Amino acid sequence: MKRQHKFHIHNSTVLLLAVAVVALINFVTHRHYKKWDLSQAKQFSLSDQTKTLLSKLDKKIQLIGFFDKTTEATFDDLVDKYTYESKYIEKRLADLDVDIGLAEQHDIRQKNVIVVVGPQKTVKITDFTEEDLTNALTKVTQAQQKKLYFVSGHFEKSLKDDQREGLSQLKQELENTGYTIEELSLIQKSLVPVDCSVLVIAGAQKDFFPKEKELIEAYVNKGGHLFYLLDPKAPLALKKLLDDWKVKVHDNLIVDPTSQLFLPDPRIVVALNYSEHEIVKKLSEKKVYTLFPWTRSFESLGDSSSQVSFQHLTQTTDQAWGETSYNDKKFKFDAGKDLKGPLTVAAALTKKILKSNDAKESTPSHSELKDEESITKIVLFGSSGIVSNDALYAQGNRDLVLNTISWLAGDIEQVSIRPNKAGLYTLQMSKNQAATVGLLLVVLMPLGILVFGILFWIIRRKK
Repeated sequence: MKRQHKFHIHNSTVLLLAVAVVALINFVTHRHYKKWDLSQAKQFSLSDQTKTLLSKLDKKIQLIGFFDKTTEATFDDLVDKYTYESKYIEKRLADLDVDIGLAEQHDIRQKNVIVVVGPQKTVKITDFTEEDLTNALTKVTQAQQKKLYFVSGHFEKSLKDDQREGLSQLKQELENTGYTIEELSLIQKSLVPVDCSVLVIAGAQKDFFPKEKELIEAYVNKGGHLFYLLDPKAPLALKKLLDDWKVKVHDNLIVDPTSQLFLPDPRIVVALNYSEHEIVKKLSEKKVYTLFPWTRSFESLGDSSSQVSFQHLTQTTDQAWGETSYNDKKFKFDAGKDLKGPLTVAAALTKKILKSNDAKESTPSHSELKDEESITKIVLFGSSGIVSNDALYAQGNRDLVLNTISWLAGDIEQVSIRPNKAGLYTLQMSKNQAATVGLLLVVLMPLGILVFGILFWIIRRKK
């Protein structure tokens, strides 16, 4: 065989192998597609909450985007993250002028709308963020909306108040997640409604009437779930209930000098000492701070034989203490009077409740007792300020508060870290660093290109 033929055969073989390798790589990457997000805020990745939701899908959900050619990239960029994570998410791009029947079916009258069609219901969104789309997915997969009641009538924080101390932002967050929210006056209703999934007491500043206390105690003792947010100096309205649950609430105001490293007021407690409880596990893993403004502490008085399970959610540092002299202008620790840290500022309690059955006259067997047991849950916060408009979005507060309510309501799949708010990130440099970068980009790099060009021209000339 001639040398020239061998050369062509060799080149052809190498070319075919190269094509085969490229084809194999394309096949593998298509079947096992992987993406990396190197941005600081992970703004091109889905949050833990969204990934958890998508991992639990077992029925098809269709995302129909009514966009035109100029804006369809907005739809693709958002939805492709969801289709990448779950095979149950189907994407469809529709044209309002062409797909007239589909538009009429979903009552679409304008462009730039995403229709989320789920097994339970259909939801439309016009804000194209992960948070909005994930909330829509939650709504269309819920069999029914759970109802939360916020007790009113004792100067609690109000759901209607959009000022710093109000709860309007919390109300919006909960409604976006799929809950129905309502204020409850026990004086007017004379009972806790049977459709109450979680009863919330957010910073009552006045004591309850005896009848109100009885109604709340009866609700909890029958298996209801309570989110009780306290405040320093405020009356402890449910003292008898907490005594029954072996919880002692201290009459103090926590002061933590370490907070002054980040904040001007030592009465705003920076918490990072989390337990392994479901509510805070993700916060602990991500090392996300939570802030408790003006908080008091409490502790469990139960022992191993107690029917109540008490687990702290987060505690202060060991540098903190529970100040009992509220009127002092300068806080200092008084040994024997003030309580030394670490102190519990948030805790989750559970207790097995035996539901009564009036229909049974005889004493039920042990197996029958098991069938009638339920778990009632209480979460205590030493501060109601954490849920206010002023503090809800500080650090990890929103995740802690919403995780707490989701856990109480039994929506474990929603206990997670929620989508990041996209932000602008800048590179901070000193004057010397900025001068160095400027010298490199403005002088050295252009000069290097010029020198290289001259040398290349001289070499070519010599040839």
